[in-house]
Amino acid sequence: MTRQILRAVTIAAMAFVSGCTTVERVPFTGAQSAAAAIAGAPEVRFWADLPDAAQRMRPDVPAGQPVTMLALSGGADEGAYGAGVLNGWTQSGTRPEFSVVTGVSTGALIAPFAFLGKEGDASIARFYTSVSARDIFHPRFPLAIPGSTSVASTAPLAKLIAREVTSELVARIAEEQAKGRRLFVATANLDAQRSVIWDMGAIAASMLPDKVELFRRVLLASSSIPVVFPPVVIDASSNGAPVRELHADGGTTAGILAIPPQLAVSDAPIGDAARLHVYLLMNSRLGGDFQMVTPRLVPILKRAFALNQQAALLTLAETSYVYAHRHGIDWNLTFIGNDVAPSDRLFEKTYMRRLYAYGVERGRTGSWRKTPPTPADLAVADRLDHQ
Repeated sequence: MTRQILRAVTIAAMAFVSGCTTVERVPFTGAQSAAAAIAGAPEVRFWADLPDAAQRMRPDVPAGQPVTMLALSGGADEGAYGAGVLNGWTQSGTRPEFSVVTGVSTGALIAPFAFLGKEGDASIARFYTSVSARDIFHPRFPLAIPGSTSVASTAPLAKLIAREVTSELVARIAEEQAKGRRLFVATANLDAQRSVIWDMGAIAASMLPDKVELFRRVLLASSSIPVVFPPVVIDASSNGAPVRELHADGGTTAGILAIPPQLAVSDAPIGDAARLHVYLLMNSRLGGDFQMVTPRLVPILKRAFALNQQAALLTLAETSYVYAHRHGIDWNLTFIGNDVAPSDRLFEKTYMRRLYAYGVERGRTGSWRKTPPTPADLAVADRLDHQ
């Protein structure tokens, strides 16, 4: 009997493994990847490391008028902070209409709604205060993981995106694109190991028959943490040959999309820099925060992810500040302070609601910094709680 049970379990496990999610792709070369474009709409994306990337992100704003950019970082469930800041900012009556909005990872999910101003506030508030882990991902059967593309499935998140990103919303974004405003989202092309910037307004305004689906897939890709979540297949073509690309979390290559690092390093000037106002909304802490870590997979993963992200975002903030200061750009920063205890669980509803309320208050009171934080700003007292 025991042998029969073991045989049945083995057969079931093999069935799970054989039924794992796989991606069918025809091999392609690096040259084909470099030249690949979305068929019928080559203008909807470009490589982030191109020398003219900053120029491609310029909005069409009349001379003499201010140019405002909102850049939303990654941060997974801590996007609740950004959702709160934007809602609080609207309540204060001082939130501008942004000329350019960019988003990476969880920031990409917020970006389309931030782009539409107060009409998008309710959607991001609902998303970041009502969802839980099961609304974002489903863990895979353990024996199926070795033959799969990730530890978990993002089918629930894809459904959420489809519910919120409607054809009507995409049409509204196309209307704003026609006025000269711009919306960009970054993904990581895993094959090329390069960051891709997607002109979401151009997608919305295109004649592509599947533009709403492409819009959704880019958002899903930008928020898909490699290994944890599966990469998203995006179909492109190179000189008529199909190229099935794998795209993942934009935060893999850049935690925030603002002043391109290559521009900051070159120190090349931007035309009319004096009328540029940049707002960096970091859905993250920027300094270490003592916490006894539960020795389990998810807490360790979240802690390691946060450590990597904090260091990268702090560097990007400092680099962009130096460039802005040299060229007379109005530079503004907000981030999660260490006065909010983190959670070692992913998408815990209680924590996200608390973080959202914290963000609302900071957005309402205008807690924007004009300089990067110092080590003293990031210091935090030891504490024993780990919620």
